[in-house]
Amino acid sequence: MLEKAVAQKGGPDFICIGQQKAGTGWLYDQLQSHRSVWMPPIKELNFFCGNPFREKYIDWANQHHALQDNFASKIRKRLAPILGNQQKVGTKRSAESRHPELDARFWDIYRQAAAARLKDPNWYLSIFDIPDSLFTGDISPGYSAASRDQIADANRLVPVARIILLIRNPVSRAKSAISMAIRSGRREPGFEDDWVAIYKVISGASFTQKSLATRIWSDWVSVFGEKQCRYWFMDDLIEDPVATRNSILEFLGLATFEIVLPPNHNRKENQKKVEFSPAVNDRLREFYNDEISKAAGLFGGAARDW
Repeated sequence: MLEKAVAQKGGPDFICIGQQKAGTGWLYDQLQSHRSVWMPPIKELNFFCGNPFREKYIDWANQHHALQDNFASKIRKRLAPILGNQQKVGTKRSAESRHPELDARFWDIYRQAAAARLKDPNWYLSIFDIPDSLFTGDISPGYSAASRDQIADANRLVPVARIILLIRNPVSRAKSAISMAIRSGRREPGFEDDWVAIYKVISGASFTQKSLATRIWSDWVSVFGEKQCRYWFMDDLIEDPVATRNSILEFLGLATFEIVLPPNHNRKENQKKVEFSPAVNDRLREFYNDEISKAAGLFGGAARDW
């Protein structure tokens, strides 16, 4: 393993601030399969912006606690060095955790904080207080909606953490978010054809905050500085996942040969995609035209072809 890119007591070595639907799940899968990395079992901690104590996560923590108290589970744990770590709780890891003891520690810390719904800085830092030989990070795409004050809070708590932003064409990002909402049942089938309904969603403050990569990048860079921040395009991830992955690892100071997962791994590849009409596509393009122009000027690269 290469030396850590940053050195601090507690706290994550890096923070991925989004965007949502721009490859953050891919990045989590890749890093949690790296031999020198431990990633928290919960991908989206949402400490600086959002709710760290979603009911789904609390259920996962309770499942882990129940398994730990189960006699058969204790027997399996003793046999783990022989049988391998086969136990999964809640999360959809793409590779078995190499550090079940750190996972167990995480769930204990998380349950204690969740019981009090306490977003305490010491709790957050303690999550990442792991052996120096391991690298770790916080991948919470909800941070793309963070205010300047929340970003300043992050900088005060973890001032040397490196910041990663994954960027996606706002049109395709919006379509992906809408598709997910329809798949999950939060929107009815046919929603993708209702421009009035779509406009109401994408023009809302929450959706807009997460869609404008130029605003997200400018806000975080203004606080953390350009040397600590780096962005990558989802376009490049799709076109050349090897080069994109290696570039991210090099930015973090991690060896590129220590990942066991294929660089093009996508656990969501079989999810059904929603088809949008040409009329809705044109409306979306028109809606995001200003942001696309700004992105081309600020980021260059793939943004010029949006």
